[in-house]
Amino acid sequence: TYPGVTSLTLTDFTCEETTLNVVLTTFPNLDSVKFDSCHWEHGGSHPPISHHQLARLVVRFNSGSVDVVLACALQQLTSLQHVDLQNCLVGSASTASWTAALPNLKSLKHLGISYTNLQHGASVLAECMPHLTALQHLDLSNNKLTVAGVSALAAKFQHLKFLQYLGLSANPVGTLGAAILTASLPRLTALRHLDLCYAELGSKGASVLVSGLLRLTNLYHLDLAGNEIDANTVTKLQEELKPLTTLSCLYLDYQFTV
Repeated sequence: TYPGVTSLTLTDFTCEETTLNVVLTTFPNLDSVKFDSCHWEHGGSHPPISHHQLARLVVRFNSGSVDVVLACALQQLTSLQHVDLQNCLVGSASTASWTAALPNLKSLKHLGISYTNLQHGASVLAECMPHLTALQHLDLSNNKLTVAGVSALAAKFQHLKFLQYLGLSANPVGTLGAAILTASLPRLTALRHLDLCYAELGSKGASVLVSGLLRLTNLYHLDLAGNEIDANTVTKLQEELKPLTTLSCLYLDYQFTV
């Protein structure tokens, strides 16, 4: 074993479903582990993951049976505070299998899920939110979230009382999704950073958001760029958002206001 190692990155590895257990046993004091561009072979036994205080798990550009590994890991690594999953999970069954394990992570503060086709698992993730009360950072960008997915998630916002960052960029939120968010965003009373760039809002959707945004009294950073907002609406939004005295960074279709 190597007790002095606290951070480990594995890149371009072919892994078995027991690899994570082997890693945590070999490096008993790991605080952070990252699997980058790894392929997971299906099959073999699934021994319990030994008790471990791993705080950070990053899985990016992985393939194979990574969904099985994640489901097992999230059920047992209950000390995790930071989970970042990017471009490695596709399909409704696989998404649901690991998403359903999230309630075990009572200390989770950072959750990033992107490029995963999460439209298949948005409702499952929404049902987990009442258990993720410590969450401060939630990034769900580039997941093809539908209006139904946005609605399911927004309905649970009241449970995220410590959330400071919400990323929904590059999802087809649209005008209907904007209306849903307008009603739900005020429940995120601690929110400081909202990213809705490239969310297909258009001028109408951006305008619809205003009434909800004005109730976010801690909002510091707002990104609405890439939403094809016309010049008149940009000018109007800049004026309407002035009551938000905490807002220091505002992006409106490449218009930047400090």
